[in-house]
Amino acid sequence: MTPYLDSPTAPSGPKQAQEWRRRDLARIHILADELGMTREQYEAVLWAVARVTSAAQLDEYGRRRVIGHLKARLPWAPGRPRPMSIGEIASARMLLREAERRARGIPLTLEQRPLLQKIGALLADARRPWKYAQALAKRIAGKDRLELCSDAELRKIVAALAIDQQRRRRRAEATA
Repeated sequence: MTPYLDSPTAPSGPKQAQEWRRRDLARIHILADELGMTREQYEAVLWAVARVTSAAQLDEYGRRRVIGHLKARLPWAPGRPRPMSIGEIASARMLLREAERRARGIPLTLEQRPLLQKIGALLADARRPWKYAQALAKRIAGKDRLELCSDAELRKIVAALAIDQQRRRRRAEATA
């Protein structure tokens, strides 16, 4: 007895049955890929479970058995998230760092553009947040974010911060 005939959503015609067959075959291949099976291992499983050499030879019952067998070999349960690979963990950490930098107003291209590093140094010397530089970018270049500024516009912002630095030093010397 096949699961399709017992279910209320059994295929109603040959077109729907073909669609279910295609979906089941795709699921079998996806599960085999997720398990990292070689072609020989895949064929061995097909032979051991359903006594066929190709998934195309499977009937409904055989497809259900192969899918069940492959799901049972997964290191995680379907429906629950699978464990992340090292590459996925690194990617997630990078995205988290980017989100933190965005929240603090630090430009994401800081390492790639020396002028942004210079702006960062001038801001640190003045003990000012990155939002101050963002406001300068809006005022000087008409851009909402520093990342969008060209090098010429960034040079203008550096000049404005350098003038501010000189002004602060003169004031500090006058009061000292």
